Order: sequence, then C-alpha cells, then structure tokens
Amino acid sequence: MRVELYVDLACPWSYMGKRRLEWALAASERGNEVDVVLRPYVAAPMEPTEAGTDSSVRIAASAGIDYRPSDTLAAHRMIRLAEQELGSPAARRVMDRVFLAHFTEGRNIADVRTLTDIGRGSGLDERRVREFLASDEGVAELGEELCQAREHGITAVPTLVFGNGRVLVGAHDSLIYLDMLEELARDADTDVRREDLHEATERACA
Repeated sequence: MRVELYVDLACPWSYMGKRRLEWALAASERGNEVDVVLRPYVAAPMEPTEAGTDSSVRIAASAGIDYRPSDTLAAHRMIRLAEQELGSPAARRVMDRVFLAHFTEGRNIADVRTLTDIGRGSGLDERRVREFLASDEGVAELGEELCQAREHGITAVPTLVFGNGRVLVGAHDSLIYLDMLEELARDADTDVRREDLHEATERACA
C-alpha cells in the first residue's frame, strides 16, 4: 500500500496535513503496511504585503504555527538524502524536524547549521550532511521531481495521492485520512482502483 505526500516545507497547511496523516497512520491497524513516499513541492512565494492578511497566516497562527516564507530547496534535498541513506521512516522524521524548526522554533531552514543540526539529530552523519549541502548533489534530481509534480497536475499542497487512485488536496481532518487509509487497505485486498479527487483548497498552499 502506498501514499504519496506532496508538501512545501514553508506551507503551514503542509505541516498540519503531515501531522494529521501521521496520527492516522498510528491509529490505523494496518498503518505500518503503508509506504509513505515524500514528494517535494514549492508553492508560489507570498508577497510580504499579503502575508498579514492572508487567511492561511491567520489560521496557522490559531494553530500555534508561525508562518514565514523561506527557501526550502536545501531542506528538501536533505530529506531525500535521509531517505536514500536511512530509509523512508528516517526521511519522515527529518521532515518533522524541519517543520518543527521552521514553524515552532523560528529557525532558518535554509541555513546549513540548522539543517546540519537536524540531520545529526535524525541519525545522519554530520560531515556527510555538510559536504552534501555544500555540493550540487541532488540538485538536478530535485529539479526533476518539482517538474514532475507539475506534470502530474499537482497545483497545491498538501496533496495526498493514495495507491487506489484517491487524491486529497488540502489539510483534511485526521479522521478523513484514517478513513482513506482503511479504504486503501480494503482496496489493496480486493485489487480495487478508484479515481476520485477531494479538494479543500482553502486549506492548501498553491
């Protein structure tokens, strides 16, 4: 069973969607059977003059999340490095730490020192992280993934693409994610394929 999760690391809705998905995975009896594939996305940057009035900013603040635009490309690369060297669970932990650093701790996730701290705390070798971030390793691959996201019709995040064809756009309630995971498990047992899109664009970054 497979779920592809497209996120922008500077998007508060992506942060909330990721947290709710993790809750649903933990609550699902077959959550440990789900292969979560992390996909990068970079939403259109928000102009500073818009930031104070945008509904996403206000709602994020009500959830205890401090919204600040940021360059996320290096952080996306490090998440992919964690996946390659330590596996998908480690990559998910790195993503959680990046979100926490950005939205809760107020740290600069474009800063090499911040990313090195996150990588080391997640089990990556510190020297490897520094050398990786100082190089062009993974840059071309990240660019390809971002292009592929657009080619696949991803225009807002978070977007979850389930292995049975279901697509959820926006940060839905945790129980909706749980329902989708349980349906995914049933469909995997019976080889059912669905084509369905559910959008909550008011809870997404475009």
